[in-house]
Amino acid sequence: MIAIGSNLHSKIKNMKKLLAIVVLGWLWCGSTYAVSYTNSGLHGYMSAEAKGNGLKYSYGLSYYTSIWAIFENHLIDNFQIGHGTWITPNNHGNKPLCPKGTYARDNWPERGPSYRDVFQTIEGGPGYWWNTKFPSPQMKYRVNGTTDCYTSQIASPGWTWDGSALGSNVPGIAQLSNRLLYPPDGITFKLGDDPKILGNAWMALPLTPKTITNNGHVTGQNNWTLFLNAENFSGPVVYWVPEAWSKISKNYSPANGHTLDSKLKMAQYPQSMANEINTVYMYQQKKNGKTYSRIPKLKFPVDDKGRTIFHQDVKMYSKDAIYNDLEKAINNSGKYYFPDGQFKKDGTYISKLKAYPTSLKQDNKKIKRSNKILKFKSFNYPGNKNFAWGIQWQKNYLNGYFPEYFIDRKVALAQEIPRDIFLKLDKKKFPKKKHGSQGYYDSRLKNHKGQTFKAYLNDNSVVTYRWYKFIDQPAIKKLNLSQTAKDKLQGIVETIHMLWTIDKEFIGSPTTGKLAIIENSLIVFPPEGMQTGYVPIAIKQVWNK
Repeated sequence: MIAIGSNLHSKIKNMKKLLAIVVLGWLWCGSTYAVSYTNSGLHGYMSAEAKGNGLKYSYGLSYYTSIWAIFENHLIDNFQIGHGTWITPNNHGNKPLCPKGTYARDNWPERGPSYRDVFQTIEGGPGYWWNTKFPSPQMKYRVNGTTDCYTSQIASPGWTWDGSALGSNVPGIAQLSNRLLYPPDGITFKLGDDPKILGNAWMALPLTPKTITNNGHVTGQNNWTLFLNAENFSGPVVYWVPEAWSKISKNYSPANGHTLDSKLKMAQYPQSMANEINTVYMYQQKKNGKTYSRIPKLKFPVDDKGRTIFHQDVKMYSKDAIYNDLEKAINNSGKYYFPDGQFKKDGTYISKLKAYPTSLKQDNKKIKRSNKILKFKSFNYPGNKNFAWGIQWQKNYLNGYFPEYFIDRKVALAQEIPRDIFLKLDKKKFPKKKHGSQGYYDSRLKNHKGQTFKAYLNDNSVVTYRWYKFIDQPAIKKLNLSQTAKDKLQGIVETIHMLWTIDKEFIGSPTTGKLAIIENSLIVFPPEGMQTGYVPIAIKQVWNK
């Protein structure tokens, strides 16, 4: 009895001590919650509009865009920021262009009744994406396009946006350049050399003729072609085969003749230019009714005027830029000279840029006090008003680092955060993005006869590629063209390879800024006997172990 009573007394005494510790801890912390990790740390659009000049100038669009490393060491997991534009076909009316069963039609009723702005798009540009398989602290350039109302997305010759191989019956993007290899995970640039600018253009070229089947299905002649301008490369890279766009209308008549192969880019509205902040994670701590948060350290390039320029030198093009001359040369063999590739000034409209006000959010609510840090503005150059747009940094943020800390979504300095909260948030590490173990691999190409080549990239990947005769590359071969059509297209491409060399100017020089340098391992040389009419096709991209 005595022993038992003594033991009970001891237990009660220890419980009192434990309770006292818990109470003291609670009093010390206040109403503090555990640190949470969420994907709504920073999101929204930094955007501007480029003034258009009517349907006449809807045959192409070019601009220069900034390339830099937003991180000092490594890419953070599930991070997505990119800057570019959207090209959509110029459609009017209220008929639903998206059939039932497509993603946009079934999930975005607010886009109805026409769904024209989510019907088909050419997107992409420099940036970082959550689905990249080979992360790098520096931006990559990636093409993206949706051909069927956001049901699927295509990103490179043979590959979808999520990295799977295109189906054997799915038309997409064809490789056009014989000097620039396009990796499935995007084009890489020289490291440690930023900030620089990259010229890019999407031009409608009449590489193939318009066709109409017996049942009236139309495939137009707009071959939307990507041109790039870097220090070590200039010229066309890849293009969308028209069949990629017209496929959705094959069994859906309301879309017939309304796809990007038949229609030009939308012209009734100003062209949108944007830096899209899609996903930035944050650490969050609540205490005494206040919410403290921290996002990763994001670096933006700043020039000597305290500016970060996203886009500059936007131009829009009519048929007179290159389309007419190319069409004449193709359809009247020997009668007209093949154009040299440079976009003519007579067919060029120089656009002015107008920046929109700040609209950055955290937890789906507007960030407060952001105008104390940055303002979105249009910029002038002597003799060239509103030639660019981007961020005008305020005096305390001229280093270009976006604020890391916030109190109730209000921008805050580190010293404004309570010491105990700051220490908790500061010690948290943002997860590093890991390379994709599977990479990109199309098993259907393993039996192709011929030598393989390798390109080792600075994102720690290695691209295996083969040289294909242009019309024998998978993107063209799956179209089942007639022999006559293939021979004509092959001849056009051989002429392009001979005349549109990588040292020529196509887009025109930028107003200001230094050109980016594409990683040298992507600048390739055709093997002996394949100097014209052959193109490099990536068949695999994996981690360089």
